[in-house]
Amino acid sequence: VADADETFYRVRKVEADLGLRASLGGLHRIEFILGYRNAAFGEGQQPVVETIFAREDMPGFVSGYHLLRADLKIEIDSRSPDRSYNPGSGARLELFGSFNIDPAQSQRHFFTWGAEGALFWDFSGVNHVLAFRVYAEFVEQSGDIEVPFSELIVLGGDRMRGFPDGRLRGASAFVATFDYRYPISAIFDASLFLSLGNVFEKHLGGFGLGNMHLSWGLGLRTNVSRDASFAILVAFGSNRLGCLGQVGQDRTCSSETFTVENTRFLIGVN
Repeated sequence: VADADETFYRVRKVEADLGLRASLGGLHRIEFILGYRNAAFGEGQQPVVETIFAREDMPGFVSGYHLLRADLKIEIDSRSPDRSYNPGSGARLELFGSFNIDPAQSQRHFFTWGAEGALFWDFSGVNHVLAFRVYAEFVEQSGDIEVPFSELIVLGGDRMRGFPDGRLRGASAFVATFDYRYPISAIFDASLFLSLGNVFEKHLGGFGLGNMHLSWGLGLRTNVSRDASFAILVAFGSNRLGCLGQVGQDRTCSSETFTVENTRFLIGVN
């Protein structure tokens, strides 16, 4: 929602996971996780504004919920795990899904599924890599009770890096990303990226260029391994592209021109 309509809530979560991750050779991986989550909500620094969304209209807000879940993820990556002596060209496919059920309310159950595909072109042969990624994810209600709002798909953080984690939330999501990485020292790569995406209604309902946000930025990351890296990142997120000329007509638009809605600085491990 627009800045003027921001609301706050408090959440308490208790989680436990038990997982198995196995290598299938090279960068191919398979992961299976059994998990439990309990969540309870309350008002935050400012009350939840009833005119924007009544608390009873936010599934899971009033009563909280318990979830038992089973996650499965398969990663297929044709690149060599050894960066030092191999070019960075290749392809990567990640398939993932999850089934969730509330043991306290057996009619609340749902599943999520999605995929991310990526192509990498090392045009120099020494890890000057252009990459294009496409990601899509969906949540499907399979029981009579709606999916808790906090279990919807979120963007921000790892995807749409110019926004904080959870800034964008919906029943489906789509992101396309262009990325250029190149070595600047023996252990560091520089990275430039541009993403176009957003969350949508069920099955990408409302999908269109006007409903997309842009996210772009630059960063540094260690280049010792393709599996993990230490990274420093500065990223920016825009308002929706369809907001141009829509102020006064669309209450979720805070500006009728292209503006930077969010700036994010990150130091962390990928």
